[in-house]
Amino acid sequence: MADEHKTDLNPSLTEVDALLHTARAAPPVVSDDLMAAILADASQVQAGFLPPEMPVRRQNFFAALLSVLGGGVGVGGLVTAGLAGVWIGVAPPAFLPDPMELTGITTTSELFDGFDMSELISEDLQ
Repeated sequence: MADEHKTDLNPSLTEVDALLHTARAAPPVVSDDLMAAILADASQVQAGFLPPEMPVRRQNFFAALLSVLGGGVGVGGLVTAGLAGVWIGVAPPAFLPDPMELTGITTTSELFDGFDMSELISEDLQ
């Protein structure tokens, strides 16, 4: 691409191109002492830019538990699922078996044998 723009008007341009080509062929070598001095100076300058180290704080137990459970969203879902389980356990839908029936415990509405509340109310009304 550079060859397309060359003109024969100025022969010194070809000499400059030859010098630049030789300069590209042999890149300059930096001495080890100079490189060590540059790196030492750079580390001193960069040390001033580092933020101060913060002390490590112990995390509160409840904050750690909250983060393990997924934050507020996870705890909200866990509470919702727990309340839904209690609700289904207390008042199960018709298609689920009643947990009290599964245990074999039966309840009756009569608290005392031979005592009927309707008889007591009918006596009071007369």
